[in-house]
Amino acid sequence: RRIEQQGLQAGLRKRWLAETESNVCEMCQALDGREVGVMVSFGFPASYGNDLAPPRHPNCRCALILVPAS
Repeated sequence: RRIEQQGLQAGLRKRWLAETESNVCEMCQALDGREVGVMVSFGFPASYGNDLAPPRHPNCRCALILVPAS
C-alpha cells in the first residue's frame, strides 16, 4: 500500500523470484520471472497469505523485486 500511496505504481512492475538454488515447488517455479503491475494479483488461489506477494505456501522462500515498467 505504501507504494500505491506514494503514486509510484505507474512506473513500476513487480517480478516474482522463486528460490532456484534448492528444491523449489512447481507452483512457485511456474511464477518465476512473471511480472505484473504493482497492485495486480498474480492470479493464483489465495490458499496462504494473499495472491499479491509471497509467501505462496508455508516455507515459501520466494521474493518480489520492483522493476521499471517497459
